[in-house]
Amino acid sequence: MRHLIICLGLIFFFSNCKSLHNTDANENFRIMMLADTQTSDDEEKYQRLEDLIDKVNQKEFPEVDFVMVAGDFVSAVYGDNINSESRLERTVGIFNKLSIPYYAAMGNHDYKLTRHVDSDADFSKNDIENMEKIWKDHIGFEPYYAFEHKGWNFIVLNSMRGRYLKRAFDDKQIKWFESELKKDLPTILTFHHPIQTDNDNIWAKPKDIITEQLEPEFFRLCKTYKDQIKGIFVGHGHRWVHDKLFDTIEVQETEGFADSKNQPFTIIDFDNSKSTIQISKYPKIESQRMFDED
Repeated sequence: MRHLIICLGLIFFFSNCKSLHNTDANENFRIMMLADTQTSDDEEKYQRLEDLIDKVNQKEFPEVDFVMVAGDFVSAVYGDNINSESRLERTVGIFNKLSIPYYAAMGNHDYKLTRHVDSDADFSKNDIENMEKIWKDHIGFEPYYAFEHKGWNFIVLNSMRGRYLKRAFDDKQIKWFESELKKDLPTILTFHHPIQTDNDNIWAKPKDIITEQLEPEFFRLCKTYKDQIKGIFVGHGHRWVHDKLFDTIEVQETEGFADSKNQPFTIIDFDNSKSTIQISKYPKIESQRMFDED
């Protein structure tokens, strides 16, 4: 029965994805960006997520074409051990209630098999590949991927995949990233860890920032395609922070969903006539911060 539910969820997801490719490329549209949903053994997190998805389905917010999650979908796949409830499976079940598609990047917490794993520790290549198999079996996403919607290319990178190299991105991913940029479409990037931007903003702990020294090829590509890359959206720092990269690319960190009672998210409006985006914070009040037990 459990496998049947997962399969039905994946069928729902992929049937929704197909609808995205048959739309008018000239239409303006908007999407919702969440970050750090980090579902755990805290029932309030599931309830807040269920409530948000109900509101999306009821169109209580500005109507969006799809939802994206900038990493840390869960606090860990399981709680104390692998015999406990799968948080990932339960969270997928909640997201599958959406009447629109959703997409997710993988964050450091998504590589935790149980709550006792240190998400900031080094992961071996084997550890990473094993966790990615669990992730794909449950949710259907590749470790990194791209899709097109109304003339835009959405590239979902994986800032954990280079961890075994003490980096953010592995070489294979960077080559693939360059091939996606060559499609010459207005582009949005989503991944989990914040990057070093033009100003000295506090995005997260310094050790967690992706710098040009750490990932020179990534920054070279962003600079080369800076007029094509319209926005970079990240999570991890659980803050609302905005800056630019190369004085051109909009960079936005969305506040952590898991540790706020106000269900924070970002709305991104796309103007297809100008190939520009507008970023708005929701709700338009200061969040009441909470803390993650993992």
